[in-house]
Amino acid sequence: METLKPFKGDEDEVQDPQTFLRTFNRIMRLAGVNDEGEKIEALQDYITPQSEAQKWYDKLAGSQRSSWSELVKAFNGQWEAVPQAEKTPEKYQEELMALKLGDDEVGMTKEVNGTKAWTHVAWAKEALHLAKAAGVENDVGLVRIVHKNLPKIVRKLTMQKYATFEDLTRAVKNLDIDEVTREKEDADEQKKEEAERERQILQQQKMSLANLAARLQRLTVQAQPLPARTPVQQPASAPTRFAIQQAQSTPRIQNPLTDAQKEIIRRNVNILPHHAADAPGWRAYQVQVAQWGRAHGEDTQVSENTPFLLKPGTAIVCSGECYRCGTHGHTSRNCPVLLGDPVRLNAKETAWRVLCSRALGPYNRTTAVDVRLVDMEEQGKEEGSVKVCPSFPLKY
Repeated sequence: METLKPFKGDEDEVQDPQTFLRTFNRIMRLAGVNDEGEKIEALQDYITPQSEAQKWYDKLAGSQRSSWSELVKAFNGQWEAVPQAEKTPEKYQEELMALKLGDDEVGMTKEVNGTKAWTHVAWAKEALHLAKAAGVENDVGLVRIVHKNLPKIVRKLTMQKYATFEDLTRAVKNLDIDEVTREKEDADEQKKEEAERERQILQQQKMSLANLAARLQRLTVQAQPLPARTPVQQPASAPTRFAIQQAQSTPRIQNPLTDAQKEIIRRNVNILPHHAADAPGWRAYQVQVAQWGRAHGEDTQVSENTPFLLKPGTAIVCSGECYRCGTHGHTSRNCPVLLGDPVRLNAKETAWRVLCSRALGPYNRTTAVDVRLVDMEEQGKEEGSVKVCPSFPLKY
């Protein structure tokens, strides 16, 4: 038999008074209690002692003690039913416009009133209910707006123009689930392909950013000002008879070239630092050469996109310099610096200088700082003098 919580009737009462009285009346009918006097007498057994409801019951008099209808009137007078807040048509219309069927919900099931139903069927039922409650079931404009907001798969399978919500919801509710499933599978496959393309693009962007970060890291050390005509011997384990010296000169600004390939080379030439031939400059140079190897690989060929650093103290590129030692006063063919001499340039730097000269020509010839080889043996013989290497092979 149905149970009923005792009624208190005070401000802390969480039980709805009207629901309590109806439940009590139903219990009496099920128990076969038809006599109104007996029913009124039994009511006291469902009231909490010493409560507001008990005080009310004790004050019942006359017909209220013998007539169930009179008791109900007294009960409703004491605990008046709270008017239920009813939704306005505008509110129902708002709920109709907010009712959504997600793309990922199509072809799925959900529980409706204890029964599993297809999501599009459940949507159609709720949409029709809200449209009727709002009084807009024949509003063609709203019908088309709601239809337009349906998932792409549902719109594809309901291509007609519907004039009423009855027509629209019937079409949605009667969709062939096999067609819905097939369209959903095609859409999911397309979504996977798009996600894979986006992943590949993102991966490429990450690789580009990583390469850019590595390149910027190689360019963090700023070039130091060059010393004035002071021969500085580069650190090397093998002996050499040459050193490099520079003369002070004020460079002139060159007009930029317009050819795209030349512009790439020119831009990379200007980006790379050219360090002074002192201890800090050599340390920075050695660090950046190692970074170049890690970033591009030791076997990578020099190109316009992979410029190589210039040895500290050497001449700038495109200045008519020797590609083998990086100084002026002779050509590469007549370079006196033999293979294996520490003054000899790295093969990658030689390749970079050749590439720049071929692409841009000797445009720095008139503005470059004059850099010459110094014959250390001859300098020792002539105290206080500096002898530069001539433009023909040295005689040993």
